[in-house]
Amino acid sequence: METVLLVEKVFFVIFFTTLIVILVALIIQLNHSAKITKLVVPTISRMGLIGAAVFLAGSIIIVLLAKP
Repeated sequence: METVLLVEKVFFVIFFTTLIVILVALIIQLNHSAKITKLVVPTISRMGLIGAAVFLAGSIIIVLLAKP
């Protein structure tokens, strides 16, 4: 039971981190008049994609662990 709770905590941390990264990417894309964002947006969108992949992998692992 303790490992499942730990995995859930990690899952929520990954989930909220992914949400924050996506929100930051959206805010920067809305405010893309600055020159800096041309360098920042691609890296953040890549981070978002990696985060989404990790999130999906984490959710699959949780589903597998949750099964008795």
